This record gives sequence, C-alpha cells and structure tokens, in this order.
Amino acid sequence: MTEQQYAQLNKEYIEAKNKADKANEELKQIKEKLIEASNGERLELENLTVSYSSRTTVNYKQYLKDNNLIVPAKYISGSVSATIRVKKEQKEPEKHISV
Repeated sequence: MTEQQYAQLNKEYIEAKNKADKANEELKQIKEKLIEASNGERLELENLTVSYSSRTTVNYKQYLKDNNLIVPAKYISGSVSATIRVKKEQKEPEKHISV
C-alpha cells in the first residue's frame, strides 16, 4: 500500500468516525429521553420497546484470591483483537490543497 493510499484511508476513517460519534451522541440523548419517559416501567411504542433488566455479577478474581484458589491453565483461554483509536488532535481530517 502506498503512502497516498494510507493517507486516504486515514482521512476516510476519521471522517466516518466523526459521523459515527455525532450519531452515537444523538442516539444517547434520545435513549435518555425514552428512559425518562418510561418512568422505570416497560414502554411499548410503534417500532421499539423500552424494557428493564437487572444483572448480578460475581467477582471471581477476588473470590479465587480470598479462598487461595488457582484456576488450572487448561481452563484459561485468550483472544486477540485490534483497536483503532483516533488521536484527539486529529478529530477533523486535515485539508490538503493539491497544486
């Protein structure tokens, strides 16, 4: 891949990320309004439903530590993922003028 192709992908990614961030913020605000309007109860509208659920979590790491337990290696697995982060100062793509 050429330097110019990388620069183009960088620009496209930042522009798409900015659009997605703006849309996500708008969705967050609408979601907050819907939750407030539901008053903590199930709310069914034409195309969506606001519902509630609760979840209980167990801090297994602390449990194992407190009880001096070790998980055998055969039960431990991992995965690898890639993350793309936009540097704060690069939120808006630079505009280049070709001469």
